[in-house]
Amino acid sequence: MKISCGDLAAILAPDWGGRMLRLIHASAGDLLYPCAAESFDRLRWPKGGGYPLFPYHGRMGNAAFPWDGGQARLAAHPDAAPHSLHGPAHRTPWEVDDHGTDRATLRCLYAADEDWPWSFEARQVFRLDETGLSVTLEIINRDHRDMPAGVGWHPYFPRAETIVSDARWQWPHDDDGLPTGERHRPGPLQAATSSLSGWGYVDLALSGGAKLRITAPVGMDHLVIHDNPRGYTCVEPVSHLTNAPNMDAAPQMARLAPGASLSGEVRLTLLPG
Repeated sequence: MKISCGDLAAILAPDWGGRMLRLIHASAGDLLYPCAAESFDRLRWPKGGGYPLFPYHGRMGNAAFPWDGGQARLAAHPDAAPHSLHGPAHRTPWEVDDHGTDRATLRCLYAADEDWPWSFEARQVFRLDETGLSVTLEIINRDHRDMPAGVGWHPYFPRAETIVSDARWQWPHDDDGLPTGERHRPGPLQAATSSLSGWGYVDLALSGGAKLRITAPVGMDHLVIHDNPRGYTCVEPVSHLTNAPNMDAAPQMARLAPGASLSGEVRLTLLPG
């Protein structure tokens, strides 16, 4: 499925977990690291494009967390065991709710299961304009109980030659990739993956020559940057800290009553030069 505006075009694959496979500029080329897979494996998904992060992101420590006096248990991901990984929404088919020339709305109705014990509805709205892409993300609790919730988007970019951010805080990870719950002023990015918060923008100079600014005008105070030597850089705006429910001192996921919602927005702007 394709949307376009001016020199920009995007390819979407609703069946592949609501993914954007490519974002292409007529002269600057691929602004996302292209997803070139011929088939979709829901457990070992293709590395490329961009996908939604509902209702949490990153690793959930030991695939469990405390909730309302009990323990919520999730299925561990085989490549991250004993932890779970990135929530289940990007591993399930989405449907097209609306589709125009320059925009598309995708929807996912998720029934409670071993990967997430609450039912929810999720939406993504993609809009292209002359200068970039806006992605609006929303999750609605469709269960009969209160539910923890977060939103995020996981785009892959061609390997960045420079990464500049105004983030105010950095959250160190332990050896297992989980934040320790402490924070400090930002220094160099931590190994391959860094967790940040209190940010307003990230500027990327991509290996192909394009320059991008990433902002999150609504609801995404946290950020994960993953710089992979295999040829891509991930910059993931998210609403909460990885593994937050297992850290009392960390900013927490939202608590949604039945029917309540949480939303966020991500903006990619192509910079001149």
